[in-house]
Amino acid sequence: TGRMVKPKVKIAVSACPANCANAVITDIGIFASRGGFHVYAGGKGGPRPKAGRRIARNVEEKEIIPIIEKLINFHTDKTKGKKRIAKLLSDPEFPFSEV
Repeated sequence: TGRMVKPKVKIAVSACPANCANAVITDIGIFASRGGFHVYAGGKGGPRPKAGRRIARNVEEKEIIPIIEKLINFHTDKTKGKKRIAKLLSDPEFPFSEV
């Protein structure tokens, strides 16, 4: 889309069954499983870590980029500065529900 990603957005990808890349606790996390890819949004590390919300389950690889684009665009449209995606999960217009 050519849009700029704001600071503080972190993306992690993991194929390790122990979640070695901490994909669940990043803004956008992609976790490979035997059935496909799971996508998480709104996780965060730091002194008060929080697991993200699973927004896609067992999706194919080709579905991941459109999901990430939708999240980035939502984040860009809804925030100013360095606000994390975790703060947007309660927004009524958040584009994904938990699965």
